[in-house]
Amino acid sequence: MKKALVILVLMLVVSSVAFGASTRWNALGGEHRFIIDTTNYTIYPGRVTIFGNALFVIPVPKADVKEFYDLRYFTDDGFVAGALLNVCKNMTLAVHYNLDTAGTTNLRKALAGFSYDAQELADAQRTIAREEAGSDDWVADKKTITALSQKSRLYNLDIRTFPDIFWGMKAGKMSFGARLAVAMDSSSDTASTIEDAVMSDSGTAIGKKVTPTQEMKSSAKSIDFQAGATMYETPAGDLDLGVGIGIQSFSDDDPNSGMTIESTGGMDVAFNARLNKALDKDGKYMLVPVLSFNTGSNPSVKYDAKSAPNVNEVSYMKGDLGFGIREKVKEKGLVVVGLVGGYGATTSKPTTTITGEDGTSTSKSLLETTDTTMNATVLAGCEYPITKWLIIRGGANMKFTALTDEMIVQDKTLTYVSGEKDVINDVLGSKKSTGVSYYYNMGIRTIYNGLILDFLLSRNILHRGPFILSGADGIWASHICVTYAF
Repeated sequence: MKKALVILVLMLVVSSVAFGASTRWNALGGEHRFIIDTTNYTIYPGRVTIFGNALFVIPVPKADVKEFYDLRYFTDDGFVAGALLNVCKNMTLAVHYNLDTAGTTNLRKALAGFSYDAQELADAQRTIAREEAGSDDWVADKKTITALSQKSRLYNLDIRTFPDIFWGMKAGKMSFGARLAVAMDSSSDTASTIEDAVMSDSGTAIGKKVTPTQEMKSSAKSIDFQAGATMYETPAGDLDLGVGIGIQSFSDDDPNSGMTIESTGGMDVAFNARLNKALDKDGKYMLVPVLSFNTGSNPSVKYDAKSAPNVNEVSYMKGDLGFGIREKVKEKGLVVVGLVGGYGATTSKPTTTITGEDGTSTSKSLLETTDTTMNATVLAGCEYPITKWLIIRGGANMKFTALTDEMIVQDKTLTYVSGEKDVINDVLGSKKSTGVSYYYNMGIRTIYNGLILDFLLSRNILHRGPFILSGADGIWASHICVTYAF
């Protein structure tokens, strides 16, 4: 009995190495695809079957759920959590809370573009309140209030991710997985009022009429579906495949002004592949090539001469190819080195409204611009067991980046001769830049009776020392993950 218990504990310690999410792989050089970790099944859904019977919690800022930045500090406004359960021998179910997708990220970026000038809105409302109905600015102020109010409603939507569902099943030497994630928010308003001037026959303001508004509605949503398969022990090694598709949309309807904002685009398609190939018969050394491809378009405002006279459609394409080598260290540790090269292109297609001398409005498509990025990242990391309950980690990477930023510039000839017209042409220009960035990270793991605590240490702990030694105030861990494996 005692021997069986010892074996069970050792198996738990070995398997628990795969838990830790971003806390772990960011301490090992910043690339989770070169190791076996829980983050894997977000892009290789078939991998979910090897991580059953566990609970995890990761505190994160609510506005940046899942996105990991170099300087992350704990706040009390959000967290990511998940539960994985083996419902039977070959089936695993998982539920996550606040685990974002590419779709929700794109939707949040689109809504952030509706940032508005609160002071401008207040000034326009103040002008209306002063009953300057006889001025030429009256109509302009009403339009300003309508446009800014629509922006504010969309900007203030708080996209919340519903608990998503992961499903996985093993069948022989294959496993399959799928995920469905939905995020949305909406608002409506029938409590606001509209102020209109009461005009005399001579055109002067003699009063003010205040009426309740008709219902104004704003909404935004994102739906993502992922599926994948893992094929074990193929002649080439263990093969992981994953595909994902997402759609995003938003709208705002103001029947009081007849202004409606609708979105267009809002599509994301991704493909990921990875191979774990043993380089020796014992599987101590593993070659890990990875491949990814992602294309889509951010949700943008659909052109309308009245409600959306100036719009910009944004589409993107990106991908990378990398190779890593993973080595086992003392059964429970590992060393990983890798190289990843990537390419990305973002295309902007703006449309504006031109008003002619006769007062008619027509749309005009401006020149498209494409920003491209090429990068290469070299990384290395090590995870070393000190005892059965303590593991230390460290890693670093260096990233080389080349950026080409296209923009519209004007080639023009101005004339001072009366009756002669200026010659103005839009042409494409570009700015190019290169750069090198690097970082290092350190982390620790403690294990006790299935409770796993992963810490990503703050980098400046090396420079200022722990508080008990230096007296310098600061946060000693910038990221944490709490896992309970049962």
